[in-house]
Amino acid sequence: MLQHDLFDRLPRRPYCADAKDAPRRIRPRSSALGHPYIQPNAPQVRFWLVYDVDRPQAAVAWEDGGLPPPTLTVTRRDRDDSAHLWYGLRVPVRMADPEDASRAMRYAAAVELGMTRQLGADLAYTGQLAKTPTHPVWRTLHGPRLYDLGDLAEHVRELPRLPTRREAIRTGIGRNVELFDCVRFWAYRHARDYRRGPFEAWRDAVLERAMLLNADLFAEPLPVAEVRHTAKSVAGWVWARQRSLDARFAATQRHRGKLSGAARASKSDARHLEALEESL
Repeated sequence: MLQHDLFDRLPRRPYCADAKDAPRRIRPRSSALGHPYIQPNAPQVRFWLVYDVDRPQAAVAWEDGGLPPPTLTVTRRDRDDSAHLWYGLRVPVRMADPEDASRAMRYAAAVELGMTRQLGADLAYTGQLAKTPTHPVWRTLHGPRLYDLGDLAEHVRELPRLPTRREAIRTGIGRNVELFDCVRFWAYRHARDYRRGPFEAWRDAVLERAMLLNADLFAEPLPVAEVRHTAKSVAGWVWARQRSLDARFAATQRHRGKLSGAARASKSDARHLEALEESL
């Protein structure tokens, strides 16, 4: 993969850091690439599935796992027991899309979990920061291509229908799925409580709930930007859906009212006609 392709696939202002546990800063892409660690994905899309492998011969863990070669393999220069395997997706996965209940996100979570198992990668790795492929402190091997999710799924020996809850809330996309589900189910139940107020009050309520769930569900919470994206997507979609349901309900009530009125008028006409016939 060419360097400009990597550049275009990174967030415009990613997090970056000088060490794995160092404070994170937000910088423009060009500046962030000068740090050893960088945020590989933006909150709204996944261009990369990144796996953290910490064991001898980590760079070739994909061979042992029966998987295709990574798009990028980023390793330490002095040891062979630590690597980040970057699998680039030809078509990125949209995150937290309520329109289809994020079927693509669920599929990506299942593929990600299956590959994590086969690679023997760290299940607790969240993918928030990864070794920067172009930084000179690392050694980077370039693989042959980008992948479709279906291409990767063909190599997963046991593709989970859905990640188990215990594993889902520890893996990268799996945690997004868990938060998305919890937020949207809460929103479905409570949207009508806010239907007479402004959208801003509803949006803030959904965000507050998402923040609470993020802190409560995960040992390492999702970044605030991802929580905000999920909350914004759910709030907007459920608000529009509730308005549509209210409009349909009102139209149904009006239609039923017209039918009821017509039925009453018909009965009244029938009674008048019957009384007229009896008087003759």
